[in-house]
Amino acid sequence: MYKFTSRFNSSDRQQLLSKSQQCLWLEEGKLGMEYLTKTRQFSDKVIKLFGLGYIPHYVKNPLAGRIIFPLYDASENLIALTTRHMSSNETFLPVYWHEQYEKSFYVYGCNIAKKFIREKGWCVVTEGQCDVIQLHNHGIFNAVGLCGTSLSSVQLSTVLRYCDKIIVLLDSDVNKAGQRAADKIIGSTHGYKVESVMLPMGMDPDDIIKKYGTTKLIRVMNEKIENLRAS
Repeated sequence: MYKFTSRFNSSDRQQLLSKSQQCLWLEEGKLGMEYLTKTRQFSDKVIKLFGLGYIPHYVKNPLAGRIIFPLYDASENLIALTTRHMSSNETFLPVYWHEQYEKSFYVYGCNIAKKFIREKGWCVVTEGQCDVIQLHNHGIFNAVGLCGTSLSSVQLSTVLRYCDKIIVLLDSDVNKAGQRAADKIIGSTHGYKVESVMLPMGMDPDDIIKKYGTTKLIRVMNEKIENLRAS
């Protein structure tokens, strides 16, 4: 059993991730797989691509009953484990729990998306991990995530290694401080082209795609990209 801590050492982190990934595809991982494929509507392919895992609820581990989302840097180094409990009745830890790490230093999914960002010449930046996975699940492979509501200068610099045009998808119900932070970064990107898309109230990219498909979202993003190219 892993001793609970705010941050694992590299060996325990990798071992926990590997075991959770193996479990997800076995009978004991059935609940986790049903959540990912039926509730989240992720394909097997994208689940494997992002290396998702699951720890059964009966395992003696503080992270039992949780989906595991590994966070890698752009060079494929495993930085931290982030998790989501499938039940909102969790008491010991919040529904969303992650190891302590500096969020503003990393861009979720960049290790996967960077080659597609280079090919397209532009990038889609979202807030959440499931947003990123759902976009990839529907063929939008140049998407990455902030794991938060503000775009830091470090995250911006990371993305700008691969392109010079960025579309930021903002949930319309983000807190005002987070939105102001994103707007501040967008307004200070001298020499680069960054625009934001405000999504319908109460909806994130994951919600929109599951309800309406990708057609409308792609059309809006293409319009923004054409505006950037013309500016």
